[in-house]
Amino acid sequence: MLLFLSLAFFGTGFLVSYWLWLRPMLRSRPSLARFNAQSDTFWSAVRAKFLFIKTQIAAACLMIGGFLIAIHDFLIPLALNVDWSPVAASVPAWAWPVGLFALGALFAWLRNATVREQSLVTPVQADHQREDN
Repeated sequence: MLLFLSLAFFGTGFLVSYWLWLRPMLRSRPSLARFNAQSDTFWSAVRAKFLFIKTQIAAACLMIGGFLIAIHDFLIPLALNVDWSPVAASVPAWAWPVGLFALGALFAWLRNATVREQSLVTPVQADHQREDN
């Protein structure tokens, strides 16, 4: 655990140092202008690719997390004959996986509702809404 925390600390420190100090210095160099332009277009393309599916990815990750917790809380104790009840007495065993799965399903449902509402707006209505604002 200490190794993981140390790696997380130093990794975060490296990323923050790069982002706040090294990256601006490299971007100011004229000899790296072509590389900076290519990297900017690459990250713009990645952002555009994931623009409409970020919520769906978050929902899928939450549902996978719920599934993994269900395996950890139900199947592994049954297979290994481990008693976790003294540790988790305050929370029902079914609450975490069901809650995470329900939250993921809620994310997916809200995302689908948003997409349906956007598809119902015609371009003419969208132009009128922009003029009103």
